[in-house]
Amino acid sequence: MTRPGDPAPAREAWLLSLIRPDLRPYAERAPLALPSVTALLERIGNPHRGLRCIHIAGSKGKGSVALMTEAILQHAGLRTGTFTSPHLERWSERIRIDGHEVSGDRFDEALGVLKPEVAWLTAANPDNPPSFFDTLTAAALWLFKKHDVDLAIVETGI
Repeated sequence: MTRPGDPAPAREAWLLSLIRPDLRPYAERAPLALPSVTALLERIGNPHRGLRCIHIAGSKGKGSVALMTEAILQHAGLRTGTFTSPHLERWSERIRIDGHEVSGDRFDEALGVLKPEVAWLTAANPDNPPSFFDTLTAAALWLFKKHDVDLAIVETGI
C-alpha cells in the first residue's frame, strides 16, 4: 500500500535500485561524482541554472538550519524550495515547496521525468551512472524550477 508522499510502487523500486554500494576509496570515486549529476541535470534542461540557492553544509544541524532558513525567507514573502536528507517516514519529506512537503503525485512526476534520463545515462556510461543522491537532487531542482521558487535551500552532499 502506498502512503501519502511515497512514489508509486514501481518508481519506489526503481529509486531503491539506484542505491549501489561503491567499495572504492573516496579518493578514487570523488572525481566521478560531479560528471554524473551534471549530465543528468543537462538531460532534464539544467533546472538549477538561474535558480537562486542557499547551500547548507556541515556535519551536524543542516536540516534544522535549512528549515529555519525556509521559515525566515517565507516570513519575508519569498517562495521557497527546500531539499534535505535523509527522510524519516516518506521519500517526499526531502523536498518542500513553500514550507510544505511535496505530494506523492508531484514526487512521482519528477521521478517519471528522471527515470528515462537515468536509464539513458546508465547505458551510455555504465561505469559512472547517476546515483541515488544525484537523482533525488535532480528531482528537487526540477520541482523547484517547475514551481518557480524564489530561493532554493539545498543541503549539500559531498
